[in-house]
Amino acid sequence: GTTAALLVNQHIQFGQALDRFITQRAIDETPFFRAALASLLIERDYASIDAVIQESVTPTGIAHAILVDPNNRLIAQAGWAIDTFGLPPPHPTIVVSPEGLDCYIFPIDIEVAGQLLGRLYIGYALEPMRQAQREILERGVMIGVAALALTLLLMQGLHVWVTRPLVRLRRAVADVAGGNYQPQLPTAGSDDIGDLTRGFGAMTAEVAARTADLERARDAAEAGARAKAEFLAVMSHEIRTPMNGVLGIASVLAQTPLDADQRELLELMQRSGDDLMRLLNDILDLSRLEADRLELEPQEVDIVGLTRDVVDLMRSAASAKDLDLTVETSLPDLVAIEIDGGRVRQVLLNLIGNAVKFTDTGCVTVVLSEDGRDLVWQVRDTGIGIAADALASLFDDFVQADASIQRRFGGSGLGLAISRRLADRMGGSLSVDSTLGQGSVFTVRLPRGEQPSAS
Repeated sequence: GTTAALLVNQHIQFGQALDRFITQRAIDETPFFRAALASLLIERDYASIDAVIQESVTPTGIAHAILVDPNNRLIAQAGWAIDTFGLPPPHPTIVVSPEGLDCYIFPIDIEVAGQLLGRLYIGYALEPMRQAQREILERGVMIGVAALALTLLLMQGLHVWVTRPLVRLRRAVADVAGGNYQPQLPTAGSDDIGDLTRGFGAMTAEVAARTADLERARDAAEAGARAKAEFLAVMSHEIRTPMNGVLGIASVLAQTPLDADQRELLELMQRSGDDLMRLLNDILDLSRLEADRLELEPQEVDIVGLTRDVVDLMRSAASAKDLDLTVETSLPDLVAIEIDGGRVRQVLLNLIGNAVKFTDTGCVTVVLSEDGRDLVWQVRDTGIGIAADALASLFDDFVQADASIQRRFGGSGLGLAISRRLADRMGGSLSVDSTLGQGSVFTVRLPRGEQPSAS
């Protein structure tokens, strides 16, 4: 059945190839006939025209040629009786010649400067080409039958020697892929398939051992991560409770009469307590993110107003360093979208706070824009910048650019790590572009979310 289908398909392809060949031959010979006949038609040299027409006809090539003027009056013909058979169709087609053979008719307009001088009908004999096609097909059938018989004999011999062990080996591969590391392997002989079987068995044993090691390491790592997250959560909670009491008492003391030294000490205690509370909050967020227990709370938020509010919160810190802190946006006011505004505020506070902290002169600019369905914030500063070799680890936990940053500016090194994880958690991203000594640009990209209805 397959061989028959192949032969039928080959026959169809031969037919299509024959059509393409004849058409291309006619197209290729068109310039020759136009060049040969155009000048003769202009000079009205009918004897030479007839000679060209007669010489064009051959038994195995062009079966007939007919030349008529623009009014379809006969000028010359060969191999075709126009009075008996009439004028061929004015378009490429297959007709039966006077000798009863199929011919491919191809009309050629003889033109000069756009003026039609005559039309030449060329009839290509198809029988010689079809005979060659039949001979090729017959040879193809003989070769196909011989090849099929030889293939059947080879397959029968290879089935016992190769196919059966390979089928069993394939089943063993499927078992290993499914997690069974003790598959049933074929008997290993001394040939190449035996070597393959032994090699596969050794590889399977190695994979089983490594998989067991990896599973144990994974379980240990997951247990350690859970224990760390639980410890951080418990400790941050236990420390927050007394710290809230300390800050509350400090707030009450601030309302009582105090001399200058006492008030200075009290303010120092309050600032230290606020710093510790921020660190505890960062540790709590980090533990929740690592344990995948941080829940987002999307709500309708005026994103432009939120951005301006965060900048206003940081304005006093910027003014204390004589920095210009501005917001640039092309978005209209009251752009309400569904997003976790609290987490967006937290990320922006971290980024703007860092920009103000690490900028001594110049400005900090917050740019809010849209990019397709994304909201994009860029926090640009003219601060100290970050070395290129420090950018790769900048968003790791408890990491700062270098030790001098820790000594000069302080901080826990958690703000950027938490900000990036929050951006990732909200389906967005946080990236940085910085040049040492020139400043940095932190870019937050978050999906816009669903636009709330007007109601």
